[in-house]
Amino acid sequence: MAYCERNMVDWNNFCREVVVFSSFQTHLQIGGPGKIVEIDESKIGKRKFHRGYAVEGQWVFGGIKRETNKCFIVPVEDCSKQTLLPLIKKCIRPGSVIISDFCKAYYTLDEEGYTHQKVNHSEHFVDTETGHHTTIEGLWRRLKVSLSAYNRRKIFFNGYIQKFIFLRLCNVNQENPFEEFLLDNFTTPQTLKLKTKEFQMNLSEPSIVLEVSASEESDSSEDEEAPPKKEGALNIS
Repeated sequence: MAYCERNMVDWNNFCREVVVFSSFQTHLQIGGPGKIVEIDESKIGKRKFHRGYAVEGQWVFGGIKRETNKCFIVPVEDCSKQTLLPLIKKCIRPGSVIISDFCKAYYTLDEEGYTHQKVNHSEHFVDTETGHHTTIEGLWRRLKVSLSAYNRRKIFFNGYIQKFIFLRLCNVNQENPFEEFLLDNFTTPQTLKLKTKEFQMNLSEPSIVLEVSASEESDSSEDEEAPPKKEGALNIS
């Protein structure tokens, strides 16, 4: 039994390796001229001493395109302008309408080729003046639910984030997560393919079934980036 559990742990780690490698190979920029992208920073962790507002954990920075719900999430060391501005330029297309909170790191976005609008997340989920919904807050809630306490170890953190984004992107694009995982595996280095073969050869009876779960909310809006729907979607957990 312990041997099977160890194999499953190795397999799960391998699956995340494939997803992380694929994310680097197929870097996704979101937004575009006139398209709305919400950005925000959040800390994934637990309350210090189980009370108060101090949180111990890992900072993440992310953005979500309102029209399609496509998103990016990046672990960061801090929320300074020096850290966040290069990520914004890398992940968001010029000409986008960026909605953020009042973090000072975002104050010069109007000078960087973006239209910048602000909303106070701490006061309301909809800005009373612009009517802007803070969709990014919903993204953080779903991410934190998907990350249990043992998934927050720093060494594995990026892998779990990329898994979350992978499943969400499959859902948004109406793609089969298992099929997309296999396609990603075929584009990874030969060493990763060999690792899969070794795992399959070492599996003992009864066979272990990999269950895949993409339970993210679907986006009903149409967008030029969304491909045709594929039938028979599965779930990876």
